[in-house]
Amino acid sequence: MPGCSPPATELLPLFAAGLVPIVVEGDQFLGLVTRIDLINELRKKPQ
Repeated sequence: MPGCSPPATELLPLFAAGLVPIVVEGDQFLGLVTRIDLINELRKKPQ
């Protein structure tokens, strides 16, 4: 995800509320963040 991304702790309440975070840069829509996207990113991080 380009630019500044929030920590996972900020995304979890959105998912819990049934919302889907959107990614924008300025006025341009870049995409959505799904639960699977978050899981895949967490899997990539070294432990």
